[in-house]
Amino acid sequence: MRLELAERLVCPAPHVRTPLIVIAEETRDRDLVRGTAGCMLCHREGIFSDGSLRFGREARARGLASPDASAAGAVDDAALLRLAALLGLGEARLPVLLAASFAAFAEPLVVRYDALVAVFGVDGPSPSGVGNVSGCGDALPFADATFDAAALDGAMSAAVMAEAVRGVRTGGRVMAAVSLPLPQGVRELARDERHWVGEVLAPAIVVPLRRA
Repeated sequence: MRLELAERLVCPAPHVRTPLIVIAEETRDRDLVRGTAGCMLCHREGIFSDGSLRFGREARARGLASPDASAAGAVDDAALLRLAALLGLGEARLPVLLAASFAAFAEPLVVRYDALVAVFGVDGPSPSGVGNVSGCGDALPFADATFDAAALDGAMSAAVMAEAVRGVRTGGRVMAAVSLPLPQGVRELARDERHWVGEVLAPAIVVPLRRA
């Protein structure tokens, strides 16, 4: 996982959003390869191994996908260009969140666009520049507005989709297959026969009314 994303980690436990204390044991270039991440509030701990962050044994128990090491090289160039266009990756080094079904695109996005990529719901070693995250249930362990774009899939629950939207900055892109409903807080920009693309709206500001 890129160090820039590791600095944005928060505890996935159901309490007030709390930054995780990250202790790096091994880094390689800008990647955190081995280490731990702990919450000072509830003492929940995640383990970094091979660039991936895992919380407990939940990931394997839920049968989450493991990336195919050969998949990145098999990605069709046209499909990669399409995904990058839908996510608005015209600029380099943008942070991107991918659902598990898009895991094969993670490494090519790093190589082609120097993107900072996190893949949610995948357990297994992360390629350089990619951070797989697993074992955190329906919670996204990243602070609000960490990502510029997110690609969702049908394996995500409504709760996870809401978390993914929370993790994307206002004005950032969210895309998914047309079979998935548009999450709350996302305004549709375009769609075709395969995907829709939306823009994350600014959160509503609630002003309490008081008697004069």
